[in-house]
Amino acid sequence: EKAKSLGAMALFGEKYGDFVRVITFDPKFSVELCGGTHVPATGTIGFFKIVSESSVAAGVRRIEAITAENAEHYIRSEFGVLDEVRSLLKNPKDIVASVKSLSEEKHALEKKLEALNLERANQIKDELAKKASKSNGHTLIIEKVSVPNADALKNIAYALRNQFDDLLLVLAADVESKPQVAVMLGEKLMESNKFHAGNMVKELAKEIEGGGGGQPFFFLL
Repeated sequence: EKAKSLGAMALFGEKYGDFVRVITFDPKFSVELCGGTHVPATGTIGFFKIVSESSVAAGVRRIEAITAENAEHYIRSEFGVLDEVRSLLKNPKDIVASVKSLSEEKHALEKKLEALNLERANQIKDELAKKASKSNGHTLIIEKVSVPNADALKNIAYALRNQFDDLLLVLAADVESKPQVAVMLGEKLMESNKFHAGNMVKELAKEIEGGGGGQPFFFLL
């Protein structure tokens, strides 16, 4: 009871008898009841490295650390990773600046690739529009195309829908060795209730053992 009156905290639900050990590092920060020390003196702990910090409850944080030889092994391992990174970057004088430059270069290349993919998608859209044929009162486009990803396939389908309100479109593509199929119906064709993209996709999915989702006028699998 005297320990509690000093403000000592009982941690982790441990049970204590009438006599307890009180560990104080600094009265302003840490006064705790202790079920038993693990080292004869804090100096024995040696090197101390915090490895994680997380939330365990509302307003309660948990810090986990490693000490002594385990901490030294951890630091050696981290330095080993740093040396490997430095070697991969051809041993720059400023490794942080080098990594930052590499990241910026990657971002610029991704932007350039995105622009090229968009340009290519527009070209494919124009080529498909020229191949469109009239069939039973609607504009029919059924083609296999070469696109970098499913988003490109989707964008092409929507662009053609904006161009043809009576569109019946089925596009197939091989994206990263996986079959992709897009079915798109124009607004006017949707109003006729002759077709349902989802039902069409269900039939196509049987051929490629796939599945997908979308809306009555557009499905991608």
